[in-house]
Amino acid sequence: MTLDATGAVILSKRRNAAVPTPRNVIVSRSHRNRNQDGAGMDALVLQAVKDECGELEGSRIVAVEQYAPMEIDLVLKTGTGRRVLSLSVKPGFSRVHLSDVVKKGAEKGAASSALLAVLRDHLVPGTLEKVDVAPFERVVQLHCRGRSSPGPGRYRLIAELIGNRGIMVFLSDPDRVILETLRRIRGTERELVPGETYAFPPPMKKTPLGEATRELLAGTDSLETPEALARHLTAVFAGLSRDMAREVLARAGLSDATGSADTDGEDRVARTWRSLEEFVRRVRARDWTPCIGRSQDGRARVLSAVPVHSLPAAQVERHESVSNAVERFYEERMAEEAFKQRLQKVQRALRDEIRRLERLAENLGKDLVHVEQEEEYRRFGELITSHLARLKAGSTEALVEDYFSSDREEVAIPMKPNLSPAENARWYFRQARKARDGRKAVAQRIARARKRLEEVTGIRAKLGCDADEERLEEVYRACIRLDLVKAPRETGTSKTGASKRPRKKAGQDIHPRRYLTSSGHLLLVGRNSRENEALTKSAAPDDIWLHARNLGGSHVILRREDKTQMPSRKTLHEAACLAAWYSKGRGSTTVPVDYTERRYVRKMKNGSPGQVVFTREKTLFVEPGLTLRQADAPGTA
Repeated sequence: MTLDATGAVILSKRRNAAVPTPRNVIVSRSHRNRNQDGAGMDALVLQAVKDECGELEGSRIVAVEQYAPMEIDLVLKTGTGRRVLSLSVKPGFSRVHLSDVVKKGAEKGAASSALLAVLRDHLVPGTLEKVDVAPFERVVQLHCRGRSSPGPGRYRLIAELIGNRGIMVFLSDPDRVILETLRRIRGTERELVPGETYAFPPPMKKTPLGEATRELLAGTDSLETPEALARHLTAVFAGLSRDMAREVLARAGLSDATGSADTDGEDRVARTWRSLEEFVRRVRARDWTPCIGRSQDGRARVLSAVPVHSLPAAQVERHESVSNAVERFYEERMAEEAFKQRLQKVQRALRDEIRRLERLAENLGKDLVHVEQEEEYRRFGELITSHLARLKAGSTEALVEDYFSSDREEVAIPMKPNLSPAENARWYFRQARKARDGRKAVAQRIARARKRLEEVTGIRAKLGCDADEERLEEVYRACIRLDLVKAPRETGTSKTGASKRPRKKAGQDIHPRRYLTSSGHLLLVGRNSRENEALTKSAAPDDIWLHARNLGGSHVILRREDKTQMPSRKTLHEAACLAAWYSKGRGSTTVPVDYTERRYVRKMKNGSPGQVVFTREKTLFVEPGLTLRQADAPGTA
């Protein structure tokens, strides 16, 4: 016999996709404006890093590592020791900088890719001949000499720090044939896949910053706000980011909105040109002063290769080298982004749980109203039974004398036309029993829901609106304890230094519902198809496995305390009622439930999670019901 734990086959639907796109292939979209990516490294900082890398030309490449999914690092042996040249194309955090190999050593082996394997095959050992950056562009080229099948060969590693697509390609030189990419990109603009010829991104239709003239500022006399002036400068000059445009205006004394509006248009143009001319002179002279501009609360906001004048001096932090500034800036920005994502995750989990508990409490309140109708259901059943002789089948209503009331007036009892009068009476008696048995269970569930709602609401109140890292960590661990978020995986380290995931045992990371029978036997109920599979796999061979026949629903495991004899019929009946309740037959009056020892249950070959095949089963016909009390979770009082 076969069984689908979900009750249906789910087919994956893809809209307008006959062939699925591989995970590492990106369909190319419109090219982003390169100066609008405020979080990425701007062209001037990149030029400063390129100048700093001049000392690396001719260095030996002794290793290639990948410390993050969108990052490649070349370990170089220089005259002063080993250095790491890092290239990252992570969207929003694209950058190039030098770093200390010792500092990076602890993260070795954190990621891998096809590009990493090809780079190691061709460049280790090899030589870094040149680091090249097009003027006022954000495309880095590393010219290398390495190994090839005929003999020594020349290669290029190109990183495009543009947009949000994460483009990094390795190609042969000078024919520019792509050998491998970090992520393969297909589209109408450019094909970036192995075997294709690499095409550089289209040049920007702007004037290079080094060719700036006063005539190009024509029309800015009508722009009164600093933001409008900054947008105009960014749109006209290649290599000038929005932050650097604000710096030009700050040097001209036009960063204040009131002062800019009070200035005459011609004077505004003249002051802007003088500031821009001085800015261009510094850039041409390669007079770099790496700085990090901070907000009033100390957060890194501006990364600049020239002095920052748009912020108070107390909020500007100068660094000895551009690479140090770049590494510090992006470490803080990524930590801030990670904090923000964790905060959003916790807030979303708490919000969703509060909404779920409020809906649950409301629905249970409605159920409580239903179960309080026990006396009415029983009275209707008694009245129908006492008047069976004059009631006809197929009626929708029965007018009978109510001998329970003092006036003995007639009462109209709703009837099911598809049932006989006797069957209607039995139906009302069943509803009365359900109401009687469910009253206590519903009251207990309402109490548990309100208690959990109070706890979750208190945790959200503790988080507040201005949570810091310490408070967020405390709330995050509370959410893990309440199963609102998953605990982070702990990874070990192999003998080679590469990280490895611990091997999970079956049933280690599942949290099934737990109930106790009247005789004290533990019942475990899976919550979804994957948990059903893990629960069944982790059960002992002698445990009893139950499932509603031919219906989607939960796998139920009855733990056997005494392996020498089967549980009593009452215990099996209670377990079967629970399996019927957690199935698609919950609304039926009778549900067939199969049970067998877990040793006779196995996963279906090529089946979906939760699909099993079992033998030697027996069947109980039961009425779905949730009358058992919940057991405490392991580790709780």
